[in-house]
Amino acid sequence: TMFTIFVTISGPVSGDHYRVLLIAAAAVLIFVVIVSVYVLYGWGVFRSERDSKYVMQYYYEPENSLDGVVLGSSAAYRYWCPPEAFNRHGMAVYCYGIRSMPIFANKYYIDSILKTQDPEFIAIEMRSTTKNYAVYQTGHVRTAVNRMPNSIERTKILAGFMIFDMQHKTRISKIPSRYGFPEDNGRADNSEKVIEQAGKYKGWIPYSDIEPAKLEKPEEVKGVKEIDKYYEEDLIDLLEYCQGVDCDIVFFATPFNGSEERMQQLNYTIDLIEESGFDVINLNTEEAIDEMGLDYSKDYFNANHTSSSGAIKVTDYLSDIFAERYDLLSHKGDALYESWGKSYQEFAEEYK
Repeated sequence: TMFTIFVTISGPVSGDHYRVLLIAAAAVLIFVVIVSVYVLYGWGVFRSERDSKYVMQYYYEPENSLDGVVLGSSAAYRYWCPPEAFNRHGMAVYCYGIRSMPIFANKYYIDSILKTQDPEFIAIEMRSTTKNYAVYQTGHVRTAVNRMPNSIERTKILAGFMIFDMQHKTRISKIPSRYGFPEDNGRADNSEKVIEQAGKYKGWIPYSDIEPAKLEKPEEVKGVKEIDKYYEEDLIDLLEYCQGVDCDIVFFATPFNGSEERMQQLNYTIDLIEESGFDVINLNTEEAIDEMGLDYSKDYFNANHTSSSGAIKVTDYLSDIFAERYDLLSHKGDALYESWGKSYQEFAEEYK
């Protein structure tokens, strides 16, 4: 131990020295505990209201009632609209989305998902392999864990963020203010409203069609570019983990107007996944974009996310693939899925 090394180097230690060393060690321990509690409090670990106000509505779905789960970051929950898929095919496929979900967290969310559900499939959105790690900060940690009940998976995600921070030297390790995050202005105030909206639409969070981004349709990008080495390690770890998951795992990439570098990184990610034996549904190909009927001048809120009209087109296309692949039964008219029918009615009144 450090104490043994100190004694070996400095020679015999008197009783007074022992007391000084013990007091110093106790002081350091108390300081570490105080700082740790302060940081974790800022991340929302000790907020009791999380369990009532902030936990995702996913955990209130009846056990073993879901056909599938779409998992991912905003690239999932801005694109996959469960009420639309339910009306089209009668499928109950919830969208479990976390803002800027990092690669490493996927397996812990899957563990959490499978505690209450036995889905036919889990579809994982993989565009986050192209995300600039420098954007991550303490607010992302709070968002990632405040959506979950207290659990071992939640603790593992917290630990994962600490490792992520050490790897990339991000702003995650900055001691957060208990009064809010300057980098996260506007989000915290709307957090409860956003979660309520996501619960209303089974995980989908819509963007408005009123002011579309008016983008140009991108050309399909060929070629590959390596992703961040830690992202690649996390992706390989996820793929190995998915080999043992007791349901079908499929990966998909939602269509966005990314830089050439990001699109090449996405191609690299797809190659890695397919080499592991998993299927990838890439919606960024020219063929897929045409089949969906996406209009980049009308269907996008910004370069990275569709508006509600674009989300409907993406959902129709993906749900057709899921329906054919998994031969799912329609739950329309089933009393257990009354909330899904209601969700579609509210969605249709607002967005169709």
